[in-house]
Amino acid sequence: RATGRAGFADDDAKGRRVSFPRDDNHRVALTYGARNLRPWLPRLHAALYTQWTDRADRVRFYTAGFGEEVSRTDKLGTFLHVGAVAYATFRPAPKHHLTAGVDGVFEQLDLDRRTTVFSGGQPVFTDVTAEYGQARRSEAGVFAQYAVRPLRWLRVVAGARYDVVDIWAGQVPFELSRTHQ
Repeated sequence: RATGRAGFADDDAKGRRVSFPRDDNHRVALTYGARNLRPWLPRLHAALYTQWTDRADRVRFYTAGFGEEVSRTDKLGTFLHVGAVAYATFRPAPKHHLTAGVDGVFEQLDLDRRTTVFSGGQPVFTDVTAEYGQARRSEAGVFAQYAVRPLRWLRVVAGARYDVVDIWAGQVPFELSRTHQ
């Protein structure tokens, strides 16, 4: 399905039109939660989730008065996000709670750009660039939090977390790789 967007004030001045010929977003989540399984196990939680996006973004430039298309840029991208989290809360003693768990995420981005230049309504040049080819990020973590309530009006909490993160940029064209030098 084609999805448009509200025009910006400078779109008409620049002779530009932006649309999204394809914009699909799919999400799924599976969760499990339980409370008060045992006196020492007041909470248990687990979740697995994913999101997948497939999008085409089209920008067209025209001559004055939107008479003739002079260039078109299509960005075609897919984004995958998969994650999970699991944790449990334990009660080792009255007024004491220990929450411990793990979580992780994997993301992948593929984005291609195709630019076509027109003359007399006919394409005269097309350039295809893989802006990001299979750029990936993986992250995993473990965490723990200990809470104690020594007084009815006071709660003391200490926590720790450890994360491992791996990022791979994939194929990045030369002109994009120089943008932050």
